[in-house]
Order: sequence, then C-alpha cells, then structure tokens
Amino acid sequence: TPAAGDYAYTWNGLGVQADANTLAVLINQPGDYTFSVINNQTGCSNDDLVTVTEQTCVPCLDLLPVDTLDCLTPAVDLEVAFCLSCEGCLLQWSDDNGDLPGEQSLLLSVNAPGNYTLTATDTLGFSNSVTATVLELTTPPFVDLGPDRMITCDSSTVFLQNLLPNEDADYGYRWEEISTADLPETTPTLTVANTGEYVLEITNLLTGCSSTDTVLVNENLLPPNAEAGPNLELTCQSNAIALDGTGSTLSGVSYQWTGPNAGCISGDDNNTPLVTCPGLYTLEVTNLLNGCSATDTVRVSLNEEVPLLTTFPDTMLTCVQDSVTLVAA
Repeated sequence: TPAAGDYAYTWNGLGVQADANTLAVLINQPGDYTFSVINNQTGCSNDDLVTVTEQTCVPCLDLLPVDTLDCLTPAVDLEVAFCLSCEGCLLQWSDDNGDLPGEQSLLLSVNAPGNYTLTATDTLGFSNSVTATVLELTTPPFVDLGPDRMITCDSSTVFLQNLLPNEDADYGYRWEEISTADLPETTPTLTVANTGEYVLEITNLLTGCSSTDTVLVNENLLPPNAEAGPNLELTCQSNAIALDGTGSTLSGVSYQWTGPNAGCISGDDNNTPLVTCPGLYTLEVTNLLNGCSATDTVRVSLNEEVPLLTTFPDTMLTCVQDSVTLVAA
C-alpha cells in the first residue's frame, strides 16, 4: 500500500468482477492480475503482477506397500508419494499419541507397531491424510523337549522331539550337543545313543524368530548282582533239592532259572527253585528299572553210590532150629 497521498488504483485481469479501482478486488477465475498505482499529483506510476491459481482438489497421497516388523526386520520405512504435484504443501506425521515432532517428510522409519498417519496441507489450507498400519510378528516358536531322558540296557537309544505344536509355517531346526557343538541333523527329531546335553533351536523362517530348549540324556547301565549259590548234590535219599539264589539282588529285579530241561525246575522265576535233575543251572537276574541283567551258574551232581553190605554165610532151618536171625552190616 502506498504512503498517504492522492493516488489512483487500477486492477486489470480477466476475472475482475467489481471495484477494480480499489485496493482490493473481487475475481472469479485464475490468471495473471496487474495492480497499478498512479500518483495524481506527480503522474508517476508503478505496477505489480500477481498470479492466481485454482485449487481443484485436496492434496493426493499414495501410500507405498508397508512391511511388517519381525525378528529379521526390526524397523520399517513408511513411504508416501504425491499423486499430483503439491507445491508448498506442509507435511506432518502422527501416531496414536499425536504428532511426531520433526517428522515432516514423505518418509518415516518406525520400529514399533501401530497406526501412523501422514497429513498434507496445501497453501490454501486444504488437507488430506493417509494412514499406514504397521504389524509386528515377533512371537517365537514353542519348543519343549520334555523331561530328561535315560539310556538303559533295554533302551540303548533315546528319541528326542519338540512336544509342543506350532502354527503352520516353515521352520528350520538346529540340534546341538553342548560338549560337541552343532550336530548335522536339521530335522524335527533326533535319535541319540550317547549321553550329553542336547539343545534344539527352532526358527520361523518367515519371521526369523527362534527359541530353544535343552534336555539332559544320562545313562543307567548298572547290572544287578547274580549269585546262584554253591554246587549241590542229588542223592538217593534227596531226589529234589532247592537252589539258593538269595545272595543275588533281592528287590526291583526278576529271576529266571534255566537248566537241562524245563521239567527239571519248579519255580524257575524265584530265587530258590526246586530241581530234580543233575546238570548245570543258570540264574539270570534282571533289573526291572533299566533292563540290565547278570548271570551265574551252579552245578547239581547226582550221587548214586549204594552202601556196601557185609555178606553172611548161608544157614539152614532144622527141626531143632526152626528160626534164624539175619543181620546186615
């Protein structure tokens, strides 16, 4: 506005509607408008040009595809582009808690799930916004190898596997024995024949999230004690005799006797069976907890010696001696 004085004002342009000779003018279309000022006392003049553009739509925003946070992707970039040029537009990112200070570009990097909104405001105050929802997939797989295991005489290998179900996905498996490091197996199960501390790591191949569990494999290979007792003898007076396995382990075990044939033994599953045949008898004692066993043998002989009788002379009954006493010696 010129300083106080005697001035004439003129607006020129296609869209001038009224009051073209005032400081302010009403127009109805975009274009170039010239404002002229003339000093009526001196005849001096000056001009200025202003260009008016038409706002045909609010700012147009395109949101590029949004990635998901997971164990392989700890941060994601949110990227927005203008559908049409938006000169002078102001940008502001916000989340569910309000504006994010300093975040005033088309790109935003985030490391937490949630809703993120970019608002664009043009020079006329018109605004538009676009919201990106960031998801997070960081739940690790479930893994449980169960209780510690035991290698025994009747179970020389142990079968290991994850006992918990997981959602359908592609998983990677890595087995490790603490003292020998990684094992070559990459399957969900593992059969082991050696003691040790075994670790299973399961990895979700889509998210990169993993978890582990450990199981201890021990061994119990301690055999029981088997003692079949001293050698015994069958005689004419003792045609059956009890074997003595009471020197063996007495609890938590089973007994099994074998001999010349099955018919010679009565009570072959206890520690004092009755036998009636000479020969070699074997006692097997088995630990019911670990299946380990031990054996011992006893020999039963037959003594068929008969006693010696002293001969005595023939004698005769007579009319005088009608009885005779016979004495064996």
